[in-house]
Amino acid sequence: MSDHTRWGEVDESLKKHFTVYAIDRRGRGQSGDGPAYSMARECEDAIAVLKHIDRPTTAIGHSYGADIALDSALMTDRITHLLLYEPGILEGVRGYYAGAAVAAALDEAEALLDEGRPEDAVITILRKVVEVSDDDLEMLRASAAWPNRVAAAHTVLCEIRAEGSWMFDPARYADLQTPILLLTGSESYQIARDGTSAHHEALPNSRIAMLEGQGHVAMTTAPDLFVREVIDFLIR
Repeated sequence: MSDHTRWGEVDESLKKHFTVYAIDRRGRGQSGDGPAYSMARECEDAIAVLKHIDRPTTAIGHSYGADIALDSALMTDRITHLLLYEPGILEGVRGYYAGAAVAAALDEAEALLDEGRPEDAVITILRKVVEVSDDDLEMLRASAAWPNRVAAAHTVLCEIRAEGSWMFDPARYADLQTPILLLTGSESYQIARDGTSAHHEALPNSRIAMLEGQGHVAMTTAPDLFVREVIDFLIR
């Protein structure tokens, strides 16, 4: 539920060491949308950007974006390294997103969008689907990225529904030799830590770095720590 400004806290620090391309995914920010949605289409979008860059690239993805980055690496040889912060797809998550309670919450959010109430739709999704705490919700609402989250509310329904039908198949990644750093927070929800562990088991050339004292959004809560992990992985 955000655009490329999501990375604002780490963008300038990363630019001191790397050329940075921050992508607005389809339907948000400066990117257009389309009539049909699928996660495979998101991967095609990422690969289109990689072709435009036209040189080997590290892909960094967070949560849903980590899933897109990972599966893009199966479709192109332009990604030389992957840094994946708590990818979201695994069997338990798929079942959760496909469940009746989430379906009802999405229907409620869709009705709010139809009524012209995108902020209430976002809050409904965060409370009833993501299950964020009251403190985390207030932190999100106070952040500079909140207006962009509200503006992207229309993209969220199709994405969560797509995620609910996406199957995490470890066998697909058995031959992927791309060096991969998996990040997870010591204070993240258990399902996020479990998802990271499941990906580590499936990815033959991966390791996990624990972000002590952090949750699912360390690029916001501990940007220096996040940048240090990127530099350690790619330079040192």
